Amino acid sequence: MDCTDGGQGLTCKAVQTIVPANTRQLLLSVSVSKPEADKNAEILLRLPLGLFNPAGVTMGVDEAAPEALQINLRRRGVLRRCRAHA
Repeated sequence: MDCTDGGQGLTCKAVQTIVPANTRQLLLSVSVSKPEADKNAEILLRLPLGLFNPAGVTMGVDEAAPEALQINLRRRGVLRRCRAHA
């Protein structure tokens, strides 16, 4: 857990990253952040580049039914970012 104050209250973020020892390549990184001034939290999933995933991404938390996430590609500099929104 890491919290920073960007001038509009604290923003706290927890990150979990999975990198298998045999490949040493990113398998999944999950970042959950919550700005103090915002009632909503943001979940950012990082998946490997070049991943072919025609079925998309679904996510479920605890006992809630899994939900399909809409995936959006966003350009940031030369790299493309993919964001999924419920």
